[in-house]
Amino acid sequence: MHLNEADLAEVDRLFDEYFSMGKAPGLIYGVTVGKKIIHARALGVSVIGKNAPNLKTSFRVASLTKSFTGAAILLLRDRGQISLETPIASYLPELRDLQNQFPDSKKITVRMLLSMNAGFPTDNEWADPLEAISEEEFGEILKRGIHFNSPPGTRYEYSNLGYALLARIIYRITSRNFVQFATEELLIPLELDNSTFDYRLASNLAIGYVKREEWEAEIFTGPGAFSSIGGLITNLEDLAIWSGYLSEAFNPNLPDCGPLSKATRREMQEIQQIIPEIREPNSELPYTGVSGYGIGLRVEEDYNFGKIAGHSGGYPGYGSHMRWHTASQIGVLALANGRYASPADACVPALKYLLSK
Repeated sequence: MHLNEADLAEVDRLFDEYFSMGKAPGLIYGVTVGKKIIHARALGVSVIGKNAPNLKTSFRVASLTKSFTGAAILLLRDRGQISLETPIASYLPELRDLQNQFPDSKKITVRMLLSMNAGFPTDNEWADPLEAISEEEFGEILKRGIHFNSPPGTRYEYSNLGYALLARIIYRITSRNFVQFATEELLIPLELDNSTFDYRLASNLAIGYVKREEWEAEIFTGPGAFSSIGGLITNLEDLAIWSGYLSEAFNPNLPDCGPLSKATRREMQEIQQIIPEIREPNSELPYTGVSGYGIGLRVEEDYNFGKIAGHSGGYPGYGSHMRWHTASQIGVLALANGRYASPADACVPALKYLLSK
């Protein structure tokens, strides 16, 4: 698929329209083919009153981190250290007596945590401020019990708690916390040299803001027991390497390389749990496909274009999005420094436009 200047100009127009809505002081976005950025552009500023963002400007990418958490669990699975079908209480004994209002339900497995169908309620506002808590503090939270919205294994509901529990499992199995494990087993082998979980180590860092009367800087949090839900800090160059590494698993002409096999990377991009489409009553809009949650990734099976994978991220001070078409490996990435800025609003139509050419 050949993308010309007119195609990329339309992408720019879509992002100009998004940025004009004032959701963030700054934005950097790019179009990728595999790991290569073929077009990138910055709008606004990474620090108010100072510099504009660029390819090396670091942003907290929030829930895009979950793709690394899922990859870490699969890495342990491939090494024979964990089973996705094993109840999580086998790895976390403190949950053996976990009670819920569905006593006849299945036991929560590792796969249920990965695929967002463990029965936990959506918990973004509760979980986002907890990144820096210790394992001991997390343990105290678990002692107070876990609320359930549905029987485990029956339906999708987005849960940060589930991905924090996955990190706790990694810690119990390896004696390394998630930050250490992900850094040593994923970031370093893939040469994601500008990626970190500690804002104090990040270079060229974009300040995260929230809009009140004026833009106000958010307080940074350090790494901790909840870093697996959204703690990664990276730049557009490194994010392109990661998203390309995942998308290139579908290219039969490329060799198998890196910490994860191509088969495992493709597994991450297979729907594990269907996400029901919410539609307005009497909507006349056509269905365009089926979407679901894979392993640390949202996956769409589009009737027109085929498989599209990626994830959104929202956090105090930041918004992010990555998505790619697995057949062509064309992707669109965006990082913004406004609270829950939702650059998916531009990434989604931008990729669909490029795929329609």
